[in-house]
Amino acid sequence: MKRSLALVAAAVAVMGLTTLPTSASATAQSALPCWTSFDPPSPNGGAMVHYYKNCTETRVGVCPAYTKDGKRTELRNIRKYADANGVVSWWFNWTVKGAQYTTIHC
Repeated sequence: MKRSLALVAAAVAVMGLTTLPTSASATAQSALPCWTSFDPPSPNGGAMVHYYKNCTETRVGVCPAYTKDGKRTELRNIRKYADANGVVSWWFNWTVKGAQYTTIHC
């Protein structure tokens, strides 16, 4: 639960929201925008967990991708399907040093 709250807090910070929903005053989870999050945020070659939050009402196929030196590499072989308003994640034992990671629809 602590990890989930930390991820929501990180997503809220990135989105520029000023408050977190609480159980007493929570908006529907689908009202929150889609987001991609990483733990740690900048692994620079190290291990990482990559998260994606689907904000749509439909199931979507998503893949991690990264850009380094202007070249984008799409990791389509590890596609996951995020249910409506669901979260998926990928564990990487290592990452590409100096690359910018993201999530793409695939």
